[in-house]
Amino acid sequence: MRPGPVPPTVAIASHGLAGSRLDMPEGPLPDDQWAELLHACRSQELLGYLAGAVAAGTLAVTDAQADELDVLEAESAGLSLLVEQRLVTLATSLAAAGIDYRVVDGPARCQLGYADACLRHFETVDIVVEPGYVKLATAMKGAPGGHFR
Repeated sequence: MRPGPVPPTVAIASHGLAGSRLDMPEGPLPDDQWAELLHACRSQELLGYLAGAVAAGTLAVTDAQADELDVLEAESAGLSLLVEQRLVTLATSLAAAGIDYRVVDGPARCQLGYADACLRHFETVDIVVEPGYVKLATAMKGAPGGHFR
């Protein structure tokens, strides 16, 4: 039995991996399929990889699709930078207070797991502190909400 077609997001996520043999969707995609791919890539933090595949010419897109992707990818990359800046501020505050911490997601995942970390965007960061410091660390992170857990 032959496996079914590979979801486009899997092909996008594998773009640039050594030995990857997954075919990109044939494009340009119709508008409804493009919208689905954008939504899926956005929800799985793969917009950087989608932009990389388009920039490399691996995935053909229309001019309108390229323009839309440029805006969304820049927005996503900018959000990643903001989250990383907040992390640096919080890490500095935790260190100054003598609180040990570990960063286990977000920029740490990108730096350790990807050859080109700027392609892997993130909207959250997880920081682990000792149980006795959770309330203090939460208060130090700043305004409620945000993208820290």
